Order: sequence, then structure tokens, then C-alpha cells
Amino acid sequence: MKRFFLFGSMILVFALLGLNSCKEDDPAPLTFEEMLTGGSSAANGKTWVMSQVNWPLEDGAGVISPMMATVMGFPDSVLTENRLASEYDNEYTFYSDGKYVINPVNDKVLSGIIFATMTGILVPWTESALGLCAATYIAPANATWTLNTTDMVVENALSNPQEVNLPPARSNVTFPGVKWLSFSTGAFLGILDYPTTAKVIVKEITEDRMHIALLLCAYAKTADPSGGGLAFANSPTWLVQFTLVPKK
Repeated sequence: MKRFFLFGSMILVFALLGLNSCKEDDPAPLTFEEMLTGGSSAANGKTWVMSQVNWPLEDGAGVISPMMATVMGFPDSVLTENRLASEYDNEYTFYSDGKYVINPVNDKVLSGIIFATMTGILVPWTESALGLCAATYIAPANATWTLNTTDMVVENALSNPQEVNLPPARSNVTFPGVKWLSFSTGAFLGILDYPTTAKVIVKEITEDRMHIALLLCAYAKTADPSGGGLAFANSPTWLVQFTLVPKK
């Protein structure tokens, strides 16, 4: 009887081991590209919009520095509080093959005031204390995006975003070990500004949110009566941080 019991126990153990070996492996975690684009199976790509909900430790503005600290936090619906509520609707769609589509709802997008003014695309009465405004925009055809994993270098960044000296103190700032996005000519993510700002740091990404850091040109002396500030209009000044979420 004992032999039979032992034999039966061994059969049960082997059976359980066999069942366990047939279990499907846990799915591999999603890659950065899959979270950004929805993966190769997403025929329509993945569309992101700016979140109206503030993430206290993520959203705000600060000095252009690898620390990415914010000295000015944003409240919920910060654009709404600054007469820019309609810019939450703009859509940014990423495809796994590198295609990129911007849908400027009502043909307007969020832009830096200096860039919009200098290029004649500023929508009147939309200027805000954030240094942002609404601007008219025509999305480029056949736009593309690129993921970069090399150190990101910001050239000629203002050392102090509240600089009032002319000329301003500027330097190159390196962000080591970050993932960042670049775009084909005329394309952007979040804030339309000078080409010197067309680099977006992705601080963190999940399936349901993306924390990004954007460059904004806002040198206070750009419009100095002497005219000497115009040469520095395209100097990156602030690191502005927002959160994007998938369009519902």
C-alpha cells in the first residue's frame, strides 16, 4: 500500500510539473516605441493630447538644466487659466514606422509668444504670462519622428531664464542619458517654437501617460529698443514640462 501511495504521489508531482511547463510565458513588457505608438498592430497609430490634470512633481517650468527642477509649478488646467483652453485639443499621432501626424484643431496650436510674434502667426489677444499664446499653423505633410538615446545638447541656452542683460549669458547644456524625440522640419510636439527647440525629452512614459520636457524661447530683452536683442530671439530660455495622455 505504501509503495502504491508513493507511486501515486510521484505521478501527481510529474503531472503538476507538466501542467506548469505548458503555461504560457508572461508577456514581455512593452517597449518605449510600443507605448508611444501603440505598436505595429496599431494601424491608426497612437494619438496623444495634453493633460488638463497637473502632476505636481512633473509639470511646471524651470531653468534649462539636467536636474529638470521646476521653479514655477502649474495648477490643473493651467492653459485654461491663461486663455488657452482650446489648445488642449490639439492631437499628436505617432506611428510605429516613424510617421507623425499633427492635427491642429481649429488650425491653431500652442506657441511661444516671441516666435509667434516674429513669424506673424500670433492669434491676437491670446498672449499669456506663461510666455505662450495661440498661433495659426499648417501641419507639414509627411512629417516624421525619431527617438534619440544619445546625450541631448541644447546650444546657446540662457543661463538664467530671467536674464535682463544685453547680450545675455548663454551656454551649451548637456542632458546625459535621456531619451528624446526629434522631428522633421516644421513638426513639433506640445509647443511650436524656433527650430532650436525641436527636441523633446521624454522623462517617463507608460501606456496611459507621457511626461515631457520642452524648450521655450522667451528672452525678456528680445524687443529691446536698441534692436540688439533680436539676435537672441531663438535662444532657449525655459524648460517647460507637461504631461500628455492618450486621446479618448
